[in-house]
Amino acid sequence: MSFLARRLLLAPCVLLVVALATFAMVRLAKGGPFDAERELPAEVKAALAARLGWDRPLPEQFLRTLVGVADGSLPTLSPGQSVGAVLAPRAAVTATLGAVAFALVVVLGLGWAVLATRWSGSALDRALTHGTIACIALPSFVIGPVLAWLVGVRLGWLPPLGWGGAAHLVLPALTLAIVPAARLARLARAALAHEEHSDHVRTARAKGCGPWRVLLQHILRPALPPVVAYLGPLAAWLLTGSVAVELVFAVPGLGAEMVQAAINRDHNLVLALTLWFALAVVACNLLADLAVAALDPRVRLT
Repeated sequence: MSFLARRLLLAPCVLLVVALATFAMVRLAKGGPFDAERELPAEVKAALAARLGWDRPLPEQFLRTLVGVADGSLPTLSPGQSVGAVLAPRAAVTATLGAVAFALVVVLGLGWAVLATRWSGSALDRALTHGTIACIALPSFVIGPVLAWLVGVRLGWLPPLGWGGAAHLVLPALTLAIVPAARLARLARAALAHEEHSDHVRTARAKGCGPWRVLLQHILRPALPPVVAYLGPLAAWLLTGSVAVELVFAVPGLGAEMVQAAINRDHNLVLALTLWFALAVVACNLLADLAVAALDPRVRLT
């Protein structure tokens, strides 16, 4: 319980530090809705500052920002719209895309590593190893347009752009999953190779256990802690790092909204998105830490 208590107490502290740093950087950054180039009348600036709460002291602005982000009532530059109303439908899109991409990463990455370990040293192992290196070398903003042109435009199998049914989800989710799946495969392959020469594995083989039973029961489970530890930051990245993929495939998610908010200089919306992304990172890392501690009791004692 002390391990769980420490993690639960640390998470709000991290969020508070991120909130303070983000608030300070946004307020100190050059550029905003009051720039001279926009030529807003003084009374319009005063009314806009009053509606957004920017005419109040900085400590009060910070507290109002935290409360407004938490309940979604923080106003945006668009009249009559709050951050909750703007981001709620886009959050559902990003969460759906991230969840499908995460499932693909786990299936492809672990499957890749298990197959390479099962036939270690074979041509299949070498091909999978070279394939992971090739995938890691290609960034998502290169993979996405290639898939959109080849599968969506040239072959016509799937829609290349937009968001709607399940067909629109395949290409962006696959683009988002390829690189992290290759990294997970390399990490899992190294962990499986390390466990493959352990004493308990040799004992299981000496007792006559089949190769698949040895791999799945005696090698895979001890190799899971480093893999699970990687999955926490990965899940957060899939939820927060899909900006390029959403822009390439015209997906109306949080990543695309972050870019648009920065272009519009909507400071409240940028603050809300940053804090929500920070919350996703902290929550995913916390869940990963707890999962690793459940798999490996030694972690709770360190």
